Amino acid sequence: MSPPIDPKYYWQAGPASKFAWFTDKICSFADLFNHFKPEILAANGGKDQGECVGFLRNAIEKIAHETGMRDTLILCVIMQESTGNCRVKTTYDADRKPTGGLMQCEGCVGADGWQTMTQAKVDEMISIGARHLKGNMDANGSNMYVALRVYNSGSVAHSGDLSDPASVGTPKYVFMTRRDILACVHEPFGDAYYFGPERLSERYESNEKERIGSGFSNSTYKTCLDAIEKENAQGKRLFIKDMMQTFVPPDGKSASIAPSLSRKERGIGTEKSPAIVADNATTDSTANGATSDTSHGTSDGAPYPYPTEAEPNNPTVIPEAILKLFHFTFLIRHPRSSIPSYYRCTIPPLDKATGFYNFVPSEAGYNELRRGFDYLRSSGQVGPRVAGHPELSDDTKENNGTANRNCDKDTENVKVDICVVDADDLLDNPTGIIEAYCNSVGIDYDDSMLNWNNEEDHKHAKDAFEKWKGFHEDAIHSSELKPRLHKVKNHHDEDAEWTEKYGAEGAKMIRETVDENIKDYEYLKQFALKV
Repeated sequence: MSPPIDPKYYWQAGPASKFAWFTDKICSFADLFNHFKPEILAANGGKDQGECVGFLRNAIEKIAHETGMRDTLILCVIMQESTGNCRVKTTYDADRKPTGGLMQCEGCVGADGWQTMTQAKVDEMISIGARHLKGNMDANGSNMYVALRVYNSGSVAHSGDLSDPASVGTPKYVFMTRRDILACVHEPFGDAYYFGPERLSERYESNEKERIGSGFSNSTYKTCLDAIEKENAQGKRLFIKDMMQTFVPPDGKSASIAPSLSRKERGIGTEKSPAIVADNATTDSTANGATSDTSHGTSDGAPYPYPTEAEPNNPTVIPEAILKLFHFTFLIRHPRSSIPSYYRCTIPPLDKATGFYNFVPSEAGYNELRRGFDYLRSSGQVGPRVAGHPELSDDTKENNGTANRNCDKDTENVKVDICVVDADDLLDNPTGIIEAYCNSVGIDYDDSMLNWNNEEDHKHAKDAFEKWKGFHEDAIHSSELKPRLHKVKNHHDEDAEWTEKYGAEGAKMIRETVDENIKDYEYLKQFALKV
């Protein structure tokens, strides 16, 4: 029998070599489990709490034997991550992959919501976590402390100090922290795109109640721009994150200018400053190739196409004169990551939070981003320089006939870089990519930009993301950005994973949508920032 367990925690810091070595002589598994048993019972509660405790002990002993991992170590990780609660809430990473279960491990779906717990489910949760931890042990010379640091935060700081702030916390999402010089606006055009009288999306077309309930049913593209201008009046540089698809008509449709931004007054045709025009105004012009017998936004149908004039080659509903006021940069993500992530937000249980109850493949947005990107290049609003490639101009890239060729030498110095950030590059090398991005857009880089582990920043993030609930939970709960552990899956592994999570029909829809958007992604990828 081992000596009584000392309930006190002893702080240790520094490199793993300075930590006291753990041996099985310190405490037996039986004594340690019995020590934690009251806490485990309290965490589970309910009428089956006794069963849950039994399931837990059986699973630990079984998985420890199968993996060769210490049963005491597995138990300690469980207590740290979930307090032994078999129904602990499942969380999700930046790719919307589950990080749940008793050991809060990547790829593990928890049992939150289960009415009846089973031994098999407890075995599964502990098996996934223990095998993941074993992989960390194998990769770090069987050093338990380094493996635990990696299990918790994804990596160890270059200093080797396990308590180094650079080792703490797993990054899930980027958040702009430079509020000393920047004002930030998050996805403003979605109000008009989904809910307003100039909406382009058909998602809520047959649900007037939902549109009115959103609070944005009167939002136009002009009101969105007015809100941006109000933020811009703070005297700080304005940073706006939004999706190109929110102002580029979907499915390759031709564009005309949003009525609220139309430069021609109905029936007169004289040039005016941007002003609100009646939603159902009519003119003799057609919408950039749309036929004249197309419905023009009456109360009986979707408001797009608009009865307004188009601008030559402009694929957006915003006039070129307004687009020129912005400095465009671009964030892309491989469809194999973004599509299943988005699909998951449209099915239970997340659909209740997001309000998106069906998956719409056209909302992927890659084609709209490419069309907008090419227009900004061809109109000279970005390029010809390519950020991260000082020796190149975009003429050297595959340009599909739209390379920027209208910038003469006298004006080229006022043009902005083509700056494309790939999310995979950002997650693999956040310091290098963010520093290069700052250099491209003219912001002084500071290491503190990668850390927002304070109450003020967390409140700011929560307030910023409140409008789009369910989509940004990882951002709200994250604290810093640091290199991720890289894992590449092949085509077969992806399909198997999607089938397991979403069923055959869901996996088929995801695969078709991924494949449909890869060409546009790869086209944009050739411009991606490199360091």
